Amino acid sequence: MERAADKLKQETRPQPQSEQRGNAGHESQAQARHTSIPDSLVDEVVARRERTAATATGAQLILDAPRLTAAGLYPPPDIEDRIENEYRRIKRPLLANVTGRGVMPVEDARIVMVTSAQAGEGKTYTAFNLAYSLAQERDWQVTLIDGDNTRSTLSRKLGVAGGDRPGLMDLLSDPGIDMGAALQPTNVPRLTFIAAGSRHEDAAELLASREMTNFLRRLTAEPGRIAIIDTTPLLGSAEALALSESVGQILVVIKAGVTPRAAVAAAVQPLDKRKAINLLLNQVVKEHGDAYGGYSSYVYGYGDPQKMRAQSR
Repeated sequence: MERAADKLKQETRPQPQSEQRGNAGHESQAQARHTSIPDSLVDEVVARRERTAATATGAQLILDAPRLTAAGLYPPPDIEDRIENEYRRIKRPLLANVTGRGVMPVEDARIVMVTSAQAGEGKTYTAFNLAYSLAQERDWQVTLIDGDNTRSTLSRKLGVAGGDRPGLMDLLSDPGIDMGAALQPTNVPRLTFIAAGSRHEDAAELLASREMTNFLRRLTAEPGRIAIIDTTPLLGSAEALALSESVGQILVVIKAGVTPRAAVAAAVQPLDKRKAINLLLNQVVKEHGDAYGGYSSYVYGYGDPQKMRAQSR
């Protein structure tokens, strides 16, 4: 991702003054604009235009590490290695279910939903970094899907909300749209993205529809493809519960020391227990003697509350 960021910076670097002199009639206006507009704002406008153009033409969606960090989707450089190692651990139980080496067989195990009990627990961050980590596996193609029609946080942070390319809701509401039109390639090998798409008042019904189930099964018909879906929180919205009917694995993100246990119980209770439900205890404060220090995350199968309570003290 850093190499992609360096390439993007080179491509968007302003032209030398000698190349700008041909626009003599506009030179004074250009100078005024450059002196009055902060460089950071100019960079953001350029990046936004490039991402919009990429969406419209089918070109790659550039996942640029510095901008992803600024958007709250990717760890800063000083903890990047540690977070990457944590996601290597987090994905292992999920992959065990995918490959049939889990505790029990899981139908549609390659369709994984990432949710939380309530907002602000890190589900979107988790969905992105989980998808990125899975894409490092040589044997799997990964499609990251923004299934949060209420806020479309993932699409907005990646700069593709409201683009010309159709998204998930457009596919579900219009069967005439080809699935390939919504698949956005990225500069990360083996990783594609599908945006949330247009806002729909009946989003919950669309997510619970047979069309949603058929779409996910078509998407994962290729044996080596995994779908990671970022959804709304389970409490306060019907969309996540509706979508859960079409997935095989559910990862519930819980913010350690913040999310009440009663909220977790209420969120998980209506889920189909035949699904593989995992609880990700997020931002656990590590012991002072730990070699890494700071925060960590732990994955537990649903029904193992004693271990979760011990880690959350």
